[in-house]
Amino acid sequence: ALRTIFDRDVPEFLDYIKTSASAMDQLVKSLVKVARAGMTELEPEMLDMDEMLSNVTGALSFAIKEAGIELELRPLPDCFADRQQVMQIFANLLDNAVKYRRHDGACFIRVSGRLESRYACYAVEDNGLGIPLEYQEKVFNLFDRVPGRTGGEGIGLAVVKRMAERNGGYVRLES
Repeated sequence: ALRTIFDRDVPEFLDYIKTSASAMDQLVKSLVKVARAGMTELEPEMLDMDEMLSNVTGALSFAIKEAGIELELRPLPDCFADRQQVMQIFANLLDNAVKYRRHDGACFIRVSGRLESRYACYAVEDNGLGIPLEYQEKVFNLFDRVPGRTGGEGIGLAVVKRMAERNGGYVRLES
């Protein structure tokens, strides 16, 4: 009886504990990001957005390639903002585009930008699953997610919104 417990049950329980601990670790790290998004002192500087985006997409290149996603990076206007927060904004948006892609055909992500008056406007577009109208405002709230979707804690877009606003910008969604 002990052999059965040690050979079958203990490894299963240990795997469950490991998976749960990993999920809690990720949640704590995400909550730290949220806290930092609202508490860190901003260090705005003129950002070469093409270079910055190249760094962000470089970090995600394996996931993008594995998913078979066509990535199109159009030239971006520079902006004056906090480098770390802008990098986090784009990392979260691109990560969501990869996570919530379609699995039934060709996928693409396009990042573009333009100047409007004296403001730089950026767009991250994809042909992913989309977000139903009734959830479009809620996804920017902490822990709110589209029901039935897996792959996140409901923190990423809340961080995006908070960081954009702290840098004098805003974020909106079109699905």
